[in-house]
Amino acid sequence: MLFVLAAAILWLLGQGAAWLGSGPLGQTGPQGEFAQGVTLPDVMGAGDETPDGEGRGAKSPAPPARQDRASTGTSSSGTASAGNPGFGAPGNANQAPIPTAALAGNSGDAQAEQLAPSHEGGGQPAPLPPEVVVGMAADRFDSLLSLLHSHLAEQSLGNASAALQRLLAQALSPAQRAQVIELQARLLAMRATCEQSVLRHVTSGELLQADEAAAQLVVAGEWPAHALAAAAPALSLGDNWQRQLELGSQVSDSTPLSRNRRVRVRYRDALHYGVVASSNHEQVTVRLLSASGQTFPTVKAVACEPIDSNASEAIEMGFVAAHAGEARLARLWLLRAHLLDGPRTVRTARAEQLLQMLR
Repeated sequence: MLFVLAAAILWLLGQGAAWLGSGPLGQTGPQGEFAQGVTLPDVMGAGDETPDGEGRGAKSPAPPARQDRASTGTSSSGTASAGNPGFGAPGNANQAPIPTAALAGNSGDAQAEQLAPSHEGGGQPAPLPPEVVVGMAADRFDSLLSLLHSHLAEQSLGNASAALQRLLAQALSPAQRAQVIELQARLLAMRATCEQSVLRHVTSGELLQADEAAAQLVVAGEWPAHALAAAAPALSLGDNWQRQLELGSQVSDSTPLSRNRRVRVRYRDALHYGVVASSNHEQVTVRLLSASGQTFPTVKAVACEPIDSNASEAIEMGFVAAHAGEARLARLWLLRAHLLDGPRTVRTARAEQLLQMLR
């Protein structure tokens, strides 16, 4: 009997000291968890009360109110919403906006740029700044500029004009265009000087030299000859003294140079003085004197010029040049005749025929 009583006392003491696993129903063990994994609703019946006085049917206290999704920046699915009013309730006005990099998470800079707005007030990208004209590549520009300098140094004005036009057709920067315009002014002055030289040669009767100088002024098959046209406005030979002629069968042959007429002739790329031995409207045989004796070369009639030519000879030499296809030289010969006799030149039938051909 004493043994049973002692066992009961020990059992009660063990329950109070929690020696036997769990305390009274509804209480927690040493770790703050329900004993033996049994939850409170599993052991509470309807109408039972918890130690704090609530009924068994009452629900456990609700967890603390969840912070608003808009203020935390995440939607119900856990994706970033950046405070978009389309997700949940309005966000906390006192909360700072979330940086774009934070919204991108671990997706990298590329995704951060996609999330960032393109510009304020719209979804379209901001307009790019206007392109800056940088002009030609420096090496290409220097090459063309050097070529132009070379033509100017050699007095090759036609080639210089062509090189200048090629440069002006390019997309140049302001600094490049300033250099080209400076050279353009220099070239225009040189062309004006050359044209005055042509006019002096024509006036002195040196037509072969005048034609050679005029060749430097032709660019792309054109030569306006402003100074020469101004010297003889009555001729009205047009704006292009280089324009080729269309000869008809009605154009008569030129009158040959008379025998023993003193002439200058271009022979072997040089000018020589001599006298006519024989001639026709196409070629001339000239007697040339030299230290070793005399020679009789035969050259084309267009390569000869009578020294101190008169107006009539100039008109005939104009026909010689026209038949040879030398339109520029033919106009220079007509100018020579006009400068010698003035308006009376075009009153003759031969002069009028040549003038109509050259206009």
